[in-house]
Amino acid sequence: MNRMTKMMVAALVSLSIGMTPVYALDENEDWSNNIGFIPSLYQQNENQLVIDFQFTQGMQPKDGDFAFIQLPEEFMEFENSTEVEVYAYDINTNTRINKTIGTVAIHDNRAELIFENVNIDYSENKGQFSVEGIFTREDTAETTVEWRLNEYQSAQLMLPDNQPINEDMNLEDNTKDPMENQEGFKENGNEDENGLTDEKSQKENYLVDTHEETDGIPDSEGVEQNTSTKRITRAGTTASVIYKTHVQREGWHDWSRDGQVSGSQGKSLRLEGLQIKVENPDLAGSILYSSHIQSIGWQEWKMDGSTSGTTGQSKRLEAIRIKLSGELASQYDVYYRVHVQNYGWLGWTKNGEKAGTEGMSKRMEAMEIVLVRKGGQTPGNVGNAFVSSIHKGLVTYNTHVQTFGWLSPVADGQTSGTVGQGKRLESIQIYLNNPGGYDGSIEYNTQVQTYGWQGWKSNGAVAGTQNQSKRLETIQIRLTGEISNYYNVYYRTHVQNFGWLGWTMNGGKSGSEGMAKRLEAIEIRVLPKGDTSIQCSTAYYGFDRIGSLSFSVNNASTGWGGHQLNGEIGGTTGQSKPINGIRMSIDNSSGKYTGTVQYKAHFKNSGWTGLYSNGQEVVSNDPMLAVQISLTGELSTYCDIYYRTHIAHIGWMGWAKNGQSAGNSEKSGNQIEAIQIQIVPKGTYVGENTNYYRDYVITSDGLCYVQGILVVNKKHKLPTNYAPGENPEAGAQIRKLIRDMQRQGYAISSSYSGYRSYSYQASLYNSYVNSSGKAQADRFSARPGYSEHQTGLAFDLIHSNGSLVQTSREVTWIANNAHKYGFIVRYPNGKEGITGYMPEPWHLRYVGSQASAIYASGLTLEEYLGVPGGGY
Repeated sequence: MNRMTKMMVAALVSLSIGMTPVYALDENEDWSNNIGFIPSLYQQNENQLVIDFQFTQGMQPKDGDFAFIQLPEEFMEFENSTEVEVYAYDINTNTRINKTIGTVAIHDNRAELIFENVNIDYSENKGQFSVEGIFTREDTAETTVEWRLNEYQSAQLMLPDNQPINEDMNLEDNTKDPMENQEGFKENGNEDENGLTDEKSQKENYLVDTHEETDGIPDSEGVEQNTSTKRITRAGTTASVIYKTHVQREGWHDWSRDGQVSGSQGKSLRLEGLQIKVENPDLAGSILYSSHIQSIGWQEWKMDGSTSGTTGQSKRLEAIRIKLSGELASQYDVYYRVHVQNYGWLGWTKNGEKAGTEGMSKRMEAMEIVLVRKGGQTPGNVGNAFVSSIHKGLVTYNTHVQTFGWLSPVADGQTSGTVGQGKRLESIQIYLNNPGGYDGSIEYNTQVQTYGWQGWKSNGAVAGTQNQSKRLETIQIRLTGEISNYYNVYYRTHVQNFGWLGWTMNGGKSGSEGMAKRLEAIEIRVLPKGDTSIQCSTAYYGFDRIGSLSFSVNNASTGWGGHQLNGEIGGTTGQSKPINGIRMSIDNSSGKYTGTVQYKAHFKNSGWTGLYSNGQEVVSNDPMLAVQISLTGELSTYCDIYYRTHIAHIGWMGWAKNGQSAGNSEKSGNQIEAIQIQIVPKGTYVGENTNYYRDYVITSDGLCYVQGILVVNKKHKLPTNYAPGENPEAGAQIRKLIRDMQRQGYAISSSYSGYRSYSYQASLYNSYVNSSGKAQADRFSARPGYSEHQTGLAFDLIHSNGSLVQTSREVTWIANNAHKYGFIVRYPNGKEGITGYMPEPWHLRYVGSQASAIYASGLTLEEYLGVPGGGY
């Protein structure tokens, strides 16, 4: 049988413990496309891929389980390999732990994992291994592609630099001449020896001067005209721009003018230096330019024909900035674009903005420059003129995400983070590619779990935390300096449980505060003032948007009490003074959430009242037994209202919320003596939303349910004909609990004693009476009809030696962990007077989702539900 494709094997074993059927399961699980298995790309070093994997909380593979991770076979090829060991790594430090958690082998372009029987905490640790392959695709224009590791997880694979690329910044097709495809223009497809393309005239805005000369006659004094290229100038202009470039191996090219290409295309030759002048007899001013040079960086500004760059040093130009001064700047804009290695022509930009690349090791190969009168038509598509790892648009940003680490930068409204994966943002960097060449910066302030607001950061500084498992909860972003006079910054966040919130701008809060909700993704835009394409709406949830709650309660002997505020208690405890009236209101003026608080009460003898609101008094001569409180309007959308009651003879109940009944029923009949009310942002944890109302529900067949739990004890009997068999959900959970104990080395048998029929329990009980006497038998065995085993929800665990579990090690584990599987230890030590039975650490009762709350309370089921127990 193949090691990774062996069939699932299930063995059903029928044993006998007191004539009760028992079950044992053994199977190997395929985790490949289980949503709890999370593979990810930790790091890529060219053709080496470092792959991580984790499991979600509570999930753990057992010995022999396996998983496949799909490798990017569409773009790479991987050789088959033999098995190698996989080690555990610390999530926060990425340091290896000396613990082997399985093996991995490569087969048919996928990684095949086999897990070993090792107990690893995957909330703090992960598995990691690396693979190497060969890139096979050379026909894609992208720098990164999506690679799906399994059905739920994907990663971004970086492709080699030597392929033509178009980045993921949605560059428009700027690889063609700006005049192409405009009316009246068409490329003739011919290039001269300098790679210059012939152009025809545009109908209105451009004039073409066709020079027939082929001997380099100067177009104006001292400037020779490229003879095989037509000159493009703006209609009615009196200024021209001329420029020339120093090209690798070819030296200085002749002067070009007004939109002509200077440099080369298709030759893979770098620009090394440049000179620019403006011919203008009428206007004062200069043209200034600065170059970004390989291994040097940005050079100081040059002007009016001086050389920018280098010659004789074999250093490439990577980016340029050009601007005008004086009267020239008041009358003209200077537009320019560059042809870059692998990218081709980037977009046009103007007036001091960057054109080219930075930090990418890409050479400039050619450039074009045009003067345009203020308000005139642009020479082509403007934007996306500059590319860097941190400048993909006007505003570029990247986020550090739980599990995934730093994501690749995105720009101009693209999403950074994750949606639908439940991953927190932990930190963020934001960069501004100053539009318009204005001075200024972008600043951002984050509110972090536990730590609060961190203070303003700017221009790529990290805001937030890393390797501390702390979520970002709120963010503010703003522009400063000159640029803030001309542009607005807009942003919105995706928040846990809420999804995408509305847009806000210029320092407004986005996210939530005081609600323990993580930011999961963010989008940012920088737009000129006056641009109304983004409309702002609700972008922030927090305590400061909740109005002021006021309430008071009435006591028959003392009348109305004073006004209590949000979170306070109205009434008394320990004085046996019942509440018989209540009123409440909320002040939500001054930009607070709109809406009201409404309420109704259940009074003894008269039942439920109608709905009241806005300070109306609901009052009776009889004690109040229960209350319901809810919100309307924006308050109901963005807030929860919690309330709990203190009941005579019982004490404080659990927290009810948003219209649930708090208190107890007419049949229970215990008066409310105090109430606590608190309005909080939606999703905020106030307390356990359990055990807030006591009620007895007796079904038509005589079953007793309290808070949805079927009650069976010496005071509550089951019908003779009640025979549901083993509850499937409870059965699955008890077997899971047993398997986990066995995997962790505990002496527990796969056998257990579960469902018993009425007749079987009668036989068992009578045998105990005969051997031990009725009084003694009643301490440890239920009479027929009073046994929890008849519900199919109770199970006795068996030690591996065949006896009921009583050994200290196993009993301790069961007591501390059973609730995680939906069980409670039904008959704990020291509670015989309440449960009616001597301690049975092996006897588990399935109560589902309420198990953890009962466990945390430290109460028996009778105490937790407020039902009578004890003897018959």
